[in-house]
Formats: sequence, structure tokens, C-alpha cells
Amino acid sequence: MGYTCPLCGQSVSSSLYRKITGIWEERKRLLEKIKEDKAKLRKNIREEKKRLRREAAKFRKQKAHIVKQAVERRTKQLEFKIETLRRREKQIERNAQDKIRKATLQAHAQAQKLAKLRLNSFKRQLRASVRDRLRKERERGARKVESRYRSLKNTFHATLIQMRAKNTQIQEQAKQIRELERQLEKQTTSQLEGYSG
Repeated sequence: MGYTCPLCGQSVSSSLYRKITGIWEERKRLLEKIKEDKAKLRKNIREEKKRLRREAAKFRKQKAHIVKQAVERRTKQLEFKIETLRRREKQIERNAQDKIRKATLQAHAQAQKLAKLRLNSFKRQLRASVRDRLRKERERGARKVESRYRSLKNTFHATLIQMRAKNTQIQEQAKQIRELERQLEKQTTSQLEGYSG
């Protein structure tokens, strides 16, 4: 089952997905804790202010100035804590963003590496396929040439046999013609002798 990066939408491995979402979960958990701490601090501030107001009302006549300073001092302490928590929250946010960025870069690098491996594999398969096709085409061409050669050779042999037969026939006919010429010559000679005698 494939996982999709919640940041860039690319397909990522399950381990990388867990790493990215784990960072988000850690960030979310820390932010929730900070919110809880803030809420507690605000509640403490309110309660402390209420308590101090009660004490101030109680001791207003005697210690109005001291109470006011104590409230301000305590308020400053609590505001300092809130500011510290805000800085911590920003630092956690930056750390989470850095982790997410690194995980995303790693996912992109892995995706590019995988794509390159797949491309190289496809190229190898394509070259093998082309070599196979060329080999088959050569074999088919060689078979065609060989078949054509056998056909021409057979035609040549058949023609040669026919020519030899014709040659033999012509030689026999030439022999018969010479024989007939000799016979004709004998008959002509004997007829000429008969006319002269």
C-alpha cells in the first residue's frame, strides 16, 4: 500500500511516511503541552491575581504599596515564563520544519534514485529488446537469403541439366547430320560414277 507525503503529495515509503507524520505528531504533542502550560500559567496568573487582590484588600490599608509591587513582580515572572514558552514553541516549530524539510528532501532523493533505477532498467530492457529484434530480423533475412540462394541454386542446376541434355541432343543431332552428309556424299559419288561410266 502506497503512502503520500502530507507536504508535497509525492509517493513515499511507509518508513518515511511514519517519520514525517511522527515529526508532526511530536510537534502537535509539544504544541498541545505548550498550550496546556500556557493555560495553566494563565490560570495561575488569574488565581494569583485573585489571591493577591484578596490579600491586597485585606492588607490594603497597611501594605498597598508592597502588594502592588508583589503583583507586578509576580506578573513579570509569569509573563517571562510565557515569553520563554513562546520562544520554546517557536524553536520547536523551527525544529519540526527542519525535520520535515530533511525528510522531504530525503524522500525526493529516494524517489529520484528509484526513478533513475527504473529508467536504467527500462533502457536495458529496451536495448535487449532491440538487440533481440535485430537478431531475429538478421536470422529471418539470412533464412530468406539462404532460401533464395537454394532456389537459385536449384534453378541453376535444373537449367544446367537441361543445357547438358540439350548439348547431348545437339551433339547427337550433329553426329546424325555428319552421318547423313557422309551417306549423301557416298550416294552422290556413286551416282556421279554411274553417270560417268
